[in-house]
Amino acid sequence: MSNNATYAPGDLVVIISHEIIGNHIVGGFSANEMVTVNRANPTWTHETSPDGFHTRTHNLDRAGSAVITLVQSSQSNDALHALAAYDEARKNDEGLFAITIADKSGRSVISSNSAYVSVPQEKSFGREIGNRTWNVTMMDCEEYIGGNGKLSKEVISMLEAAGFSVDDQWK
Repeated sequence: MSNNATYAPGDLVVIISHEIIGNHIVGGFSANEMVTVNRANPTWTHETSPDGFHTRTHNLDRAGSAVITLVQSSQSNDALHALAAYDEARKNDEGLFAITIADKSGRSVISSNSAYVSVPQEKSFGREIGNRTWNVTMMDCEEYIGGNGKLSKEVISMLEAAGFSVDDQWK
């Protein structure tokens, strides 16, 4: 097996779905920063008592955030603004949407069925094209973070032992 892999930024896809407003494939990403995803809280925390007893605590919070950076001329700014305005006008769960972020040149997929635009973006205008940064909170973030090349037999065995199935294209 070779140690080669290919990442194609053009194969990053962000899909937003709302049952009333509709679906949108986000495009017009910034050249330097496209999407950044973070979990809101650690999965585990750790404490040590004064006498050296160690305890770890599992956190059930699977919330996360996605920062989507677009050029100011992207029509996806309009789509995200529509979702944010729809949500703000209702102030209930009707404004929540589903979001999927997938690296189609690899195995990473992050999704949530309960997402919303959480922070109004900073707007600046200048001589050159600027960016618009959209902060999306994902309340029930599901994620699989993987690479972009073939997997070794060792890693395939690890994944299968952990309960994951490996598509043939990565073997």
